[in-house]
Amino acid sequence: TLLPGFLHLYSTTDVFIGMFFGVMGAALALAYFITAGITKGLTGKAKIYLDEKIGKEKRILILATVGGLLYGVLGYIFPLTVGDGSYQIGTAVVKGGNISASVLIASLFVKMLTYWISNETGFVGGLLYPLLLMGSLLGRVFVNEVGWSW
Repeated sequence: TLLPGFLHLYSTTDVFIGMFFGVMGAALALAYFITAGITKGLTGKAKIYLDEKIGKEKRILILATVGGLLYGVLGYIFPLTVGDGSYQIGTAVVKGGNISASVLIASLFVKMLTYWISNETGFVGGLLYPLLLMGSLLGRVFVNEVGWSW
């Protein structure tokens, strides 16, 4: 039966759809941590190398400059990745039907990368909104490709 306040009539397939979303979330988490490991490994080696060659103060300046440059270039190419994600979530959910799946997926992975670049090169920011944006982008890809939404 249709519960008051809900637009979805529950069926037995909902369990499998929930399992599918769980698998998608696990795959997203795995990609997130792989991206973290790669980014931390590269910046860690760069920090050690630059500390030995030029010292800690100049290393901080160089890494922040390179991190900001990468963030800016990637943000220019993929505008959905700019900022913490709080404004982009609305765009992904409301207007995401007009954006191709390939752009949404690319934006999702670039957001992972820009988060970890920012985190490892000294920028300040939170974790919640970037993760919410990544989940919203992945959900929008599903809705766009399958054509099913609640």
